[in-house]
Amino acid sequence: MQSARAAMLAALLVVAPRSARADEIEPQARAQAEVLFQQGSDLLEAGNTAEACPKLEAAVELTRGEALGGKLVLARCYERAGRSASAWGLYREVAARASKLGQKDRASEAEARAADLEGKLHYLEVTIPAGVAADATAKLTIDGREQPRSSLSSRLPVDPGPRTLRLSTSTGDRTESVVIPEGPGSTRVELRAPEAGPQKTPREGGSTSPGGEEGGFWSPMRIAGLSIGVVGLAAVGAGSAVGAAAKSSYDDGLVSGGCAGAPPVCRDASDVRDARSLGDVGTAVFFTGVGVAALGIVLFAAAPNDAGGETARASLDLGLGRFDATVRF
Repeated sequence: MQSARAAMLAALLVVAPRSARADEIEPQARAQAEVLFQQGSDLLEAGNTAEACPKLEAAVELTRGEALGGKLVLARCYERAGRSASAWGLYREVAARASKLGQKDRASEAEARAADLEGKLHYLEVTIPAGVAADATAKLTIDGREQPRSSLSSRLPVDPGPRTLRLSTSTGDRTESVVIPEGPGSTRVELRAPEAGPQKTPREGGSTSPGGEEGGFWSPMRIAGLSIGVVGLAAVGAGSAVGAAAKSSYDDGLVSGGCAGAPPVCRDASDVRDARSLGDVGTAVFFTGVGVAALGIVLFAAAPNDAGGETARASLDLGLGRFDATVRF
């Protein structure tokens, strides 16, 4: 087993084209590839393809994709993981390149595995309107990978599992999801022409700028900031008024309670205590108003000309703690 693994590790660094010799691969990359390949091979032998395949992919990438031995093992991993289309494509690539390099045994093995898998492939038939196919800007992606234009309205081998198709043109996009079953067969998906992107329309009851464009200076976020600021200033005023009343009551309480000294000692401190409680309320209202007013100022100053459909978030750090608010439009 150890000798077989050593042979596999050596095969990993067999680089095909003469223009990309093994000594052109950085020593660090070579070392990393060997470690990843060994780890991936061990995982593959243990039947853990979920972890083995990514490590083998990384090893092949570090050798610039030129290590045919590594690609052959990666194809085996894909096959055992049920990714028949990926395995088939990689086997065919290895077979073609190994044949050119005179590596007959490797080419024969890859050709045999590809032939065995060919009858097990599942195909995805993607059809699109003729008008879209003729559009030079049309682009089809499967799981985020762009397909050649020749693949539009074609029958393509795909791995089993959920797949996301996206058809894009200069006018818009259309996305469809499909689940590819295991085993041979085909799944057909008809993609309709992408719809044009949403056009901006004036919002009902919305304000416009002097130039007549929707949004403008008085965007919803700026209006909200102004409104919140006014509420905050009102609270500041109310807190100040309550504080003034508390101060007056406190002074009267000192007299009526027969208080003297500093701090005052009173025969009857009930009025003084009530005045202090009222003062605490006024202080709380005052500083809450300051925080709300400051939030309004931040929203007003940070608002874009058109904030429709966005969520504006502002945070303030005050001496009494963190004031955090979210405003949605």
